[in-house]
Amino acid sequence: MLNPFRFIEFNARAYPGRIALDDGATVLNFAQLAGLARRIAARLAGRGVKSGQLVLTCLPPGLDWVFTQALFHEACITCSNHGYAEVDSALGVDWIISDKPQPHFPADKLILIDEAWLGALDQEVAAERPREYASEDALCRLVLTSGTTGHAKAVAYSVARLDTRLRTTSSYWSVARGEMNLMVISTLGGFMTALSAALTGDAYFPPNPQGNLKTLRKYAIRSLIGSPVQLARLLDEIILSREPLTSVKEIRSAGGALSPVLIAALRRYFAAEIFNVYGATEVGGVAFCAVTPTYDPAMAGFLLHGAAVELVDEQGAAVPAGEEGLVRIRSGSMATGYYRNPEASAATFRDGWFYPGDRGRLAGNGMLLLAGRNSELINRGGIKIDPAAIDQYLLAYPGIKDAAAFGLEDASGVQELAVALVAAPTFSLDQLRADMLAKFGTARSARYWFRAQGIPRNEMGKVMRAQMSRFFAGQVLAGQAERVPGA
Repeated sequence: MLNPFRFIEFNARAYPGRIALDDGATVLNFAQLAGLARRIAARLAGRGVKSGQLVLTCLPPGLDWVFTQALFHEACITCSNHGYAEVDSALGVDWIISDKPQPHFPADKLILIDEAWLGALDQEVAAERPREYASEDALCRLVLTSGTTGHAKAVAYSVARLDTRLRTTSSYWSVARGEMNLMVISTLGGFMTALSAALTGDAYFPPNPQGNLKTLRKYAIRSLIGSPVQLARLLDEIILSREPLTSVKEIRSAGGALSPVLIAALRRYFAAEIFNVYGATEVGGVAFCAVTPTYDPAMAGFLLHGAAVELVDEQGAAVPAGEEGLVRIRSGSMATGYYRNPEASAATFRDGWFYPGDRGRLAGNGMLLLAGRNSELINRGGIKIDPAAIDQYLLAYPGIKDAAAFGLEDASGVQELAVALVAAPTFSLDQLRADMLAKFGTARSARYWFRAQGIPRNEMGKVMRAQMSRFFAGQVLAGQAERVPGA
């Protein structure tokens, strides 16, 4: 594979009438997708887009996939943005393609896609043979990390690395046929699902919050992928619709721990096997397990073939078997650093290992058990608190719609535990505080409480704790937080 567009090209010949894309608004078969991508490629080339250039796309999911194919046709380095967020200027983006103005990018390098631009494609002469990447080591795709701690970093994929990753996903991720992934293609998981469908000649269904349920029913989807938050949101839609969804037989969750409450709800509304996947953009899949009656949210899974995990201390020395330590990972298709970010690379990639920032331990049966993210642990007077464990409790609490715990440095310079929650005005904070005190004790009970309209999350549904800390610290200084004396 010297160009991922070859998958679409082959399917346009072998299965021209087979559905390739349905985003809820537009349906394209493989012949139509290939033809549209070729016309877009010709128009982009006419604008000055060239092979080897880095092109950032800020487009709705379905359109993003079509333009990504057009950019692959021209052997560009493609990168789908997380929404319309500003990216690190060090990436050296050559072009940005967007359906909205982007004031933070030079106007002469912005290609604005509107109805007139798309309408003119009917008169465009389609580009012919796709350009090839210079070699298997040539870059073809950047995938942005979640950015929960600040600016998203970029992981670079060469043609060869992408091909290797693609060939191994069937063991834990994408089965392609009859599948829907709630993750967009700016994430590694969403992109690999789309690429797997292109490889196998199956339909790709870009996530659409207004149309996911309709698509699931229309195509009798049997395999569903999503983060816990994405699955919970879909479940809310199904409950409101009051119509059963019986086609789904397999659910794979990634990007966070599945809570017992969510597992129970999924089992009430789906007659499906549930699996947990643990991995990272930098290394791909690492661990996998079935969610059985004995499942615990700490379970990441059993190590996948080709993935190695060690538990080490802060100096990189292995901890005794069964003890907790920092997780470090090695795999055959892992990245070796972040694109044009040597400082972040040095901190995260060391001695041939990737350090995801998680803490955990390996059980005697080979199960990887996680104990929170090292970077998110709240050090409260020497006591380490995992905010994710607090989240699990809050999200299962009656009357709470959404919630998150986070560290917050108050005016005294001391790091405290804070909680933000989304609930009705009549919700009793006093009762919740009392229940948390009984559950976690004084040392692990929140000092600061905030009522919020929503919890900031990224596209995978992960809590943006660093952003919350910065925002709510201002409310503390302004005296707008509820403080529990002595907590």
